[in-house]
Amino acid sequence: MHSFAVTRKGRNHLENEDHHLADDERGLYIVADGIGSSRGAGTASALVVAELSAQIDAGMPQAFRAAARRLAAAGGRSPQHRDMATGATLLLVAGGMRHLAHVGDARCYLVHGGELTQLTRDHSVAWEQFESGALTKDALRGHPNQRQLTRSFHAAKDFVVPDFLSAPLAPGDAFLLTTDGITKEVPEERLAAIVGTRPCSEWPAALLLAAGAAEDDATVVAVGP
Repeated sequence: MHSFAVTRKGRNHLENEDHHLADDERGLYIVADGIGSSRGAGTASALVVAELSAQIDAGMPQAFRAAARRLAAAGGRSPQHRDMATGATLLLVAGGMRHLAHVGDARCYLVHGGELTQLTRDHSVAWEQFESGALTKDALRGHPNQRQLTRSFHAAKDFVVPDFLSAPLAPGDAFLLTTDGITKEVPEERLAAIVGTRPCSEWPAALLLAAGAAEDDATVVAVGP
C-alpha cells in the first residue's frame, strides 16, 4: 500500500492537537485527535500514536491496552495533564487482510469502485442519537452533542474499550482516515465525490481545500494500492 498524509492546525487552536502515522512498510496507519477541551490534548495524541506503533506487533488489543496504561501513567506524573484525552483510529493492512481498531470520533472510510463506506462509528452522544433515529447523518455535522464523546483514551483511566473490525482486503481497496476538522466541514456527499473521482494521492490537498478554514485541526491519511 502507498499513503499520502497531511495535517493542519484549526483556526481556533493555538497548536495542532492531531497526530498521525503513515508507515507503508508495516502497513500501519494511525490518526489521533486530541480532545480540545482537555489540557495536554496534543501530548495525549502524540503519546498514544507512539505507543500504538511501538506495541502493534503484540496485537491490536494489547497495543490499545498499553497505550491506555502509558497515558494514565503520564497523567499521574503530571498534575497539569491528569485530564488529557484523545481518540485514535488505527488501520493495519497485512496478510491480505484489513484490521481496524478505533475509539473516539476520528473516522476510517473504505473507498472501493468509487464508492465511499464509513467503517467506524463515532463514539459520541450525537452518533447514538443518529443510530436511534433522532438525528439524520447530515445533522451530525456541527451538532453540539458530536463533541460529547462516549469513549476515548483518558489520563484518568488505564483502560479503553475500542471497536475492532477485520475483513479480507479486496483488489482496489483504498482507505481514508481523517479527523473531524474534515468531517465537520465537508458534507459526506462532497467527501464521496472527492475521493470517488480522484487518485488517493490527491485526496489530502483536495479535502483540505474543501474544508476551508476549519475550526478544528484537520488530518488526512489516504491509503491506496
